[in-house]
Amino acid sequence: AAGISSPYLAGILGGYPLGAQCVAGMLDEGRTDSERAAWLVCFCNNPGPAFVISGIGQGVFGSMKAGLLLEGSVLAVSGLGYLLTCARRKDTPSVVASEESLVRSLTASVASGAEGMVVLTGYIVLFRALGAVLPIPSAAAGLFEMSGGIFSVKSLPQAAFLLNFGGLCVMAQAMSFFKNGGFALRYILCKLVLGGLAATLVKICQEIWKFCAV
Repeated sequence: AAGISSPYLAGILGGYPLGAQCVAGMLDEGRTDSERAAWLVCFCNNPGPAFVISGIGQGVFGSMKAGLLLEGSVLAVSGLGYLLTCARRKDTPSVVASEESLVRSLTASVASGAEGMVVLTGYIVLFRALGAVLPIPSAAAGLFEMSGGIFSVKSLPQAAFLLNFGGLCVMAQAMSFFKNGGFALRYILCKLVLGGLAATLVKICQEIWKFCAV
């Protein structure tokens, strides 16, 4: 499954919305089909470990262990979905043009990364502006724009849900990379399931091991 390991690793290590951007690139290049891309984007678009462990674990709960538990929930549910997607069908062979220079590849990578940062920043600003205008309850703020609302959560299971769901802002970021508008309904339903599974997993860990109980 080497062909689709790159977007998964990009999403796990680089955070939102890099995984979605990589999946969209694979689809544009013909290295996967739209049906598989619709599932891959659900499992490859994840929060980065620095944000989860340091920003949420240390910043919100004051505990590195809490951050590691939350990161473990992200890896567990997204990794399971990724493996199930890999098992469904073989990859479309990846073709790399031999004449493409290292400089062109590097330039394309930098441009792609810059595009992702612009999209990320633009949607965060847009959704935070909308959040300031619309009558959104504070309890639901994380569902609308995760990176702002998650800092007001009171428990690890709640944080696990929001981190894995991502919120509507992250969904908009992810879908913007797909020419046909993406797979919004499937994405949001899948992310809701992943968020619920992650919250349940964290709760079980707290109950069994009394691990980072908050």
